[in-house]
Amino acid sequence: NDQLILAAIIRHLDHKNVAHDPRVKSSIIQIVTALAQQFRSRALVAEAGVVSDLCRHLRKSLQATDESVGLEESNANLSLQSSIEDCLLEISKR
Repeated sequence: NDQLILAAIIRHLDHKNVAHDPRVKSSIIQIVTALAQQFRSRALVAEAGVVSDLCRHLRKSLQATDESVGLEESNANLSLQSSIEDCLLEISKR
């Protein structure tokens, strides 16, 4: 099931090896976005849990950007936010 694949990948954003690395999170989100584009032809309906998880990670990223001390950290969080927004837009196109 396409929805289960997306949900499983998004759940990896909370893994201890990923949770504090915005670059890795951004890469994972970009993969989810690409998969959502591929699944679009199958009329996938966005599951509330997937959207909720993405919104939660967007909120965390916004907070991290506000609390960031360095330019590099801030840029990484901005990139993550952009990836999450793109993914949410792609998922909501259904």
